[in-house]
Amino acid sequence: MNITLSKAHAGYDGEKCYVHARIGRTSDGYVMTAQKLLLAGSDIFDTPEVKTSPDGSIWGAFHIDAGLMAHAEDGAETVVCNFTPALHEKTGVLLGTGTALGYDLTTTPKAILHDRRATAYAIWDSGAFKPWRTLAVDEAYLPGDAGCTQRYDLPCGDILLPVYYGKPNAHVCVLRCGFDGETLWVKAYGDEIVNTSLKRGYGEPSVTFDAATGRYLLTLRSDEAGWVACSDDGLHYTEPKIWTYDDGRQLENYNTQQHFVTFGTRTYLVYTRRGANNDHVFRHRAPLFLAEIDAAVLLRDTEIAITPERGARLGNFGVTQLSEHEAWVVAAEWMQPAGCEKYGSDNTIWVVKLTD
Repeated sequence: MNITLSKAHAGYDGEKCYVHARIGRTSDGYVMTAQKLLLAGSDIFDTPEVKTSPDGSIWGAFHIDAGLMAHAEDGAETVVCNFTPALHEKTGVLLGTGTALGYDLTTTPKAILHDRRATAYAIWDSGAFKPWRTLAVDEAYLPGDAGCTQRYDLPCGDILLPVYYGKPNAHVCVLRCGFDGETLWVKAYGDEIVNTSLKRGYGEPSVTFDAATGRYLLTLRSDEAGWVACSDDGLHYTEPKIWTYDDGRQLENYNTQQHFVTFGTRTYLVYTRRGANNDHVFRHRAPLFLAEIDAAVLLRDTEIAITPERGARLGNFGVTQLSEHEAWVVAAEWMQPAGCEKYGSDNTIWVVKLTD
């Protein structure tokens, strides 16, 4: 595997930093979305910003996109966050999904309204996003969203979109959605995946198709560990098990998302973990590692680090699957807690290009 590392951004003002950097491909180039985070708070996000590139190597400046602007009303606002744009091959449309998150504007800093969450989506059209909308779901799946998740598009054009919902113990479900290039809607609900023994349940699920086994893989975040479940149809899954290596040892990932990369019939997991001389990194969220998957276990001898570790966490990252021979991983250095910059981090947005 060939790995090329580049920077799409660097530098911050000490008050806010860019997070949730993700890249989507369009018919004429690439679109990166990211948003600023208030360093003095916790998950206090601004409206997402956008930058573009014709080739994925030279990027323009970030700018506010009107279609992703926050909605404000009666002392509250709703912000799109945890947003992931990805090309929908069947329609040729760049479709982004994420979270519509409410904030109370009467407090300083603004406070999260956890009961005002929904799945947000937006469509790229003629150089900008159309105004974002929310996905209509049955009431049982609210409040919930598809923030920081990785979807899988079926050859017919239907979308397997994993979501998580409910508090204090979050449940996961994979939705089978229709998309016609304009509107996203739910066609079928998968199993409710729940583990009440976990502190906060499952969150930030991602799904892919593993061609080697002919099954779908679903990876799940929890406070305690990373988990994996398998499915024959993408909707109904086996009982999740903690990710392990082929030697039986547990993957030391916890409280951080994981995503998939595929090359032909080979499937890989991208993740963070303990045990990499990274105790100084928040929740051991750097560097990012990649390892090949064999029948829902990780092949330890294939594990490699694909990003630098410079003190800042990289756990909120995204994957752009361009072809069966190329995928990109993008991650922004999240500049919390204070002091992480002493290891060299400066809010760099890393673009890792993987080719086989």
